[in-house]
Amino acid sequence: GALEIREIVEAALKRSGRTDIEFALPLMVAASVGGAEIFPTLLHWIFLHFARNRSCQERAAAAAINGDQELLLREIYRALRCSTYSVALGPPRKVLADAVVDGMRIPEGALLFAMHPALVDKGLGVTEVDPEEDFSTYAFGVGPRSCLGQKLAEALLPPVVGALLCRYRVSAPPSGAAAEAVEAAMEGEMRGQLIHPAGSPRLQWERREH
Repeated sequence: GALEIREIVEAALKRSGRTDIEFALPLMVAASVGGAEIFPTLLHWIFLHFARNRSCQERAAAAAINGDQELLLREIYRALRCSTYSVALGPPRKVLADAVVDGMRIPEGALLFAMHPALVDKGLGVTEVDPEEDFSTYAFGVGPRSCLGQKLAEALLPPVVGALLCRYRVSAPPSGAAAEAVEAAMEGEMRGQLIHPAGSPRLQWERREH
């Protein structure tokens, strides 16, 4: 309910160092209206990326185990940068027809917020992320139309992602139809106002031994 959302938002503000409680109102709206769909969508994209990229996953897991929230958040941003979802961050523009830009499929109806910098600035493919680039500076848009939920996302994603990575190692099936489903999911599809993974492929979860 509303009280539970307020408690979550206030706790997130406190963890992120914000003391102006008036800022909670727009965050509550963002969490109530969009967060219920955005948060699991972000988690879906993040763990699809980790399942396909063991080295990225292990860096994030090490950061979580060592309590390095800053490094963990950086790995989370890197995972989002590598996903089709990353083309939907910033002030929206609607795609009028299916398009492919530098190998990335953008489905008809997708709301583009800020064109992915990997496509327009550096000529990199979506899996060739510059390790020195700080995606957090524009992942949620910039200026007056930037996303109000950035601080909430930065407060909630690391503990949730970190808790899972501390307990489990996730991987994609090595071959067969299940592996093909994972690759197909990375293309994304427009559902509602978000680009979701295309389908829900089965990932393999293995408990870590500490």
